[in-house]
Amino acid sequence: MKVANTKGQNSFEEFLIGYGMEYCMLSLKKEFHDDIPTALIYAVRFYCVGTTHLVLEWIQDGMKEPKEKFRDYLCACLPASLSAYIHF
Repeated sequence: MKVANTKGQNSFEEFLIGYGMEYCMLSLKKEFHDDIPTALIYAVRFYCVGTTHLVLEWIQDGMKEPKEKFRDYLCACLPASLSAYIHF
């Protein structure tokens, strides 16, 4: 699929990372308000960038893995430091 191969500003990759970051940061702000620990911000960035690349690979490989199973794999990759604050 072409959407997975588009790079640069306003790309699907950029959108997914931004959407994931926004979702996770909103969840953390409920707990920490504007004082989110730096370690958790790095964990969010790591998770969002990593899962985005896995999604892009999954799309490029023809989405052979069932989406429910793939989703479960991604959810299982959530860093332990975030699991108390972010729920899917």
